[in-house]
Amino acid sequence: MTGKDIIDQVMDNIGKVQTKLTDTNLRAIILNWANRVREDISARSPHWIWLEDTDTITTVADQAEYDLPSEYDVSKRSVVSLYQYETPAKLKYINARTLDLIEPKISNRSGNPTAYSVFADKLILYPVPDDAYTVYLRFIKTVSALLDSTADKVDIPDKYKKVVIDGVLINAYQMFPEWGNAATQVQIYEAGIIRMLQENREVVDDENISYAHTETGLSAQPPYHFDITDVG
Repeated sequence: MTGKDIIDQVMDNIGKVQTKLTDTNLRAIILNWANRVREDISARSPHWIWLEDTDTITTVADQAEYDLPSEYDVSKRSVVSLYQYETPAKLKYINARTLDLIEPKISNRSGNPTAYSVFADKLILYPVPDDAYTVYLRFIKTVSALLDSTADKVDIPDKYKKVVIDGVLINAYQMFPEWGNAATQVQIYEAGIIRMLQENREVVDDENISYAHTETGLSAQPPYHFDITDVG
């Protein structure tokens, strides 16, 4: 699936088969609609599995803040997990407000990082690294913008092409009611979104519910509450 595929299919659906390659103005309008749908789909879940990505960060002694990857989605909390092999350990997530409360001056503590926070587009490690450590990041990236091109890279899987097209048709029918019923099309699109969400159930780090072993198996525990003793 490419951006051009989506535009061509929409042109076919609205009866513009003969002019779908030559009507550049309408193609530009449809591309704009497609990118609105792309943004809407991206916002529907904090963790689309097909937007998972990885990166490696090498720490510097006495440096707490690090740039997140350019693909990192800053519009929502997008770190899935952070871990390092030196200890080894999975770093615990702590929100920035709590970190400020327990350690207003984080440079007071240094060592092998065992916790992290995220603020804006910065990753904050705690304790502050006292050496070069390799930290592995799993994160959710942004959905790439669509282009009217066969070389276009579409992050949304091919199996959801119809959902994208259904979303674009809402815009088309709202602007040109003679092409179709917008209200009915909304219902079709929303049904597709529900299916996408059902097939992509996952949560990011700060939304995880921890589990404890019991005599009968696993029991859900309240979300993790950070304590200064947890980071050594």
